[in-house]
Amino acid sequence: MVEEGHHSRELRRLTGLDVQENQARRLLNDITAFTAHLERGAGTQPPLAVAAARWLADVYEPLVAGVPDELRGRLEPPELFHELLEHRYFLSEAAGHEVDNDTALASYLESVLPYRPDERLVVDPLTAELPVVVVERPDGGDR
Repeated sequence: MVEEGHHSRELRRLTGLDVQENQARRLLNDITAFTAHLERGAGTQPPLAVAAARWLADVYEPLVAGVPDELRGRLEPPELFHELLEHRYFLSEAAGHEVDNDTALASYLESVLPYRPDERLVVDPLTAELPVVVVERPDGGDR
């Protein structure tokens, strides 16, 4: 059991990415898997900060950069990556073996992202700009 926001804070500390808790949990799991991959290749486990920096440069950024310009506004990069990991999981389940990131990205760009609307900024009416109301005081001034 961890305190609320723990995963978000940990991901922000390691990568600078500011995401919601569930997204952070999934991205941290991907960093953990990438760390294990690095350990198998080198025979020793790298420090988590080093593995996270390598993950950001070798995994996250190339996949996000692989999204064509015309589809970039559909999702914020961390949300897109989060959905891509989920898509990869379902593809792997259907295939009966692990699907690589490039295959998952190609499938996601063909079958999911083009059908998503662009993200929009939604302003809550309670926090939207309010009109200025001038109230006249009984002595003739305004307030």
